[in-house]
Parts: sequence; C-alpha cells; structure tokens
Amino acid sequence: MTYKNNLLICLLLAGSLFIGGCKFQTASLFNNSSAEEGQKLIKVEITFTNNQKIVTYINNLGIDKNAQVYVGGSSANYMYDEHGNVVGVFNYQQIIYIKVLKVVEKT
Repeated sequence: MTYKNNLLICLLLAGSLFIGGCKFQTASLFNNSSAEEGQKLIKVEITFTNNQKIVTYINNLGIDKNAQVYVGGSSANYMYDEHGNVVGVFNYQQIIYIKVLKVVEKT
C-alpha cells in the first residue's frame, strides 16, 4: 500500500514539475473559449485563396497577440461570433484579402 502511495506522489510531483518548468500557462486550461471581456471585435468578410468567403468577427487586422505563428510563416488566428465565442481558426497564408464590414446597430 505504501509503494502505491509513494508512486502516486512521485508521479504528481513529476507532473507538476513538468507543467511548471515548461512555462505552461495553467490558467488557459480553465479559460473559456471566448473573447476577452471588453474586447472590441471587428466584423469582417474574409476571402480565401479558393475564393470562399466567410463573414465573421476578429480581434484585429494583424496577427493577434493570442495567435500562434509556426515555422515557415503560417499562423493560426481565431474567428469569433457576434457574442465573442470562438467559432473557428484561420491562417493568413490562405487569405487573399479581408474586407471590414460596418456593424448596423440594433435600436
């Protein structure tokens, strides 16, 4: 019984050292997939290289601070719905252009 307890403690200790030593942001594990509070989203129409178009919301027109840039220059950026929930990811390498759309205020 003590062998199993010792093994469990060692595994937990090794796991916590691994996560803490790799600069892993543990807060992101418990974060919901939505835009940050008070963040202004931009409504855009994205035209991809295969001529598909999608209307969505993005954080900014450049590479977002939360985006990941991979070796070779490609990047992964989030697309949001009108409520700030993440609905997809796009890659700037596959985009021809982004058109900013005006948001019509509902009264």
